[in-house]
Amino acid sequence: MHVAEAFEEVARKYVESLLARGLIRYGELGRFVHKGIEVDLVAIDHANRVAYLFEVEWSDLSEGDVRILIRELEVKARQIPLEGYEYRFHVILRSYEGLKLTNADVVTIGDMSFVAE
Repeated sequence: MHVAEAFEEVARKYVESLLARGLIRYGELGRFVHKGIEVDLVAIDHANRVAYLFEVEWSDLSEGDVRILIRELEVKARQIPLEGYEYRFHVILRSYEGLKLTNADVVTIGDMSFVAE
């Protein structure tokens, strides 16, 4: 297993920890792949019609890089067959240098307190 694949598994555990702590709700969690579109993790809360899209990168990214990833996620969201759902965007990274964004959550491995538990 490569580091990037292992980090995707850590990211999945992090998303599961959000559910366990009541920070998000969802009934389905997995990778979305359809017609050339891929999203690393999608958590779907059918009851509240919310889809959480997670891009996972084992990279050190700047604010500009993250803004590009978010724009790409916004385009990908339009390809997911969930009509009438609200989309919430998340980027999970090794490290991030930049301001807090208003249109997405950015989480680094250092923010994942469950990893140290």
